[in-house]
Amino acid sequence: NVTENPIVTTTNTIHVCQGQSAMIHGVTQTTGGNYTQTFTAASGCDSISSVNLILDPLPAVNAGNDQTICNNQFITLSATGAVSYTWDHGALNNTPFLQAAGSITYTVTGTSAQGCTASDQVTVVANPVPVAIAGNDLTICAGGQITLTGSGAQSYNWDQGVINGTPFSPAVSTTYTLTATDANGCSSTDQVSVTVNPAPVVSAGSDQLTCLGNTVTLSGSGATTYLWDNGITNGVPFTPVLGTNTYTLTGTTANGCSATDQVVVTVT
Repeated sequence: NVTENPIVTTTNTIHVCQGQSAMIHGVTQTTGGNYTQTFTAASGCDSISSVNLILDPLPAVNAGNDQTICNNQFITLSATGAVSYTWDHGALNNTPFLQAAGSITYTVTGTSAQGCTASDQVTVVANPVPVAIAGNDLTICAGGQITLTGSGAQSYNWDQGVINGTPFSPAVSTTYTLTATDANGCSSTDQVSVTVNPAPVVSAGSDQLTCLGNTVTLSGSGATTYLWDNGITNGVPFTPVLGTNTYTLTGTTANGCSATDQVVVTVT
């Protein structure tokens, strides 16, 4: 009486990732190798099952070095050591993005070609950007001085050669840009516009020669309003005293800019 050997159905090779286990012949195995089991039927006939357990290595995932940036700078997280990567906090591998001010630890999970996964972390500190304040816009007259003084940070750099807090005389109307930098090296910019109004070309008139007792009228031109010294009123006759008299005129335009001129009245 010849009885067939029992038919045993098994998987010849099993792959698991390191740290995982597999059920082989009813036993949980965590060590790679070849596992053989003899199965005996009631008839006394038997079959041998051999299963090869392979432990696939975990990927050596590296999330990169910790970073400190300013929160107006783009950061790029680039993991290595695997085939594909999944970041938390919505980050994408090798894709620049902006982070709000503060410290965030990002976790990346890398997957190998065999489907094994491992994780690593990187911390990004985003320092807040200072609020640069260049000051209010200014209006001056040609030849006048201004002082630009920034605030909101620790150090200040103006364009066009302007030095923070140092008076200077701009020649033409200009917009100046301030870069303000804090102790963390983060910076922002602001601008201030300086309008330079031209000074008037004031004329006090021609010098005059007159006789004692005669009246003289001094009338300035080139401005909007006129102010004479020695109590003289523009366009109003007066009687000068004997000798050589020098009168100074200050003419002012509607924008507040002024200039002076003089006229000599000689009385004989």
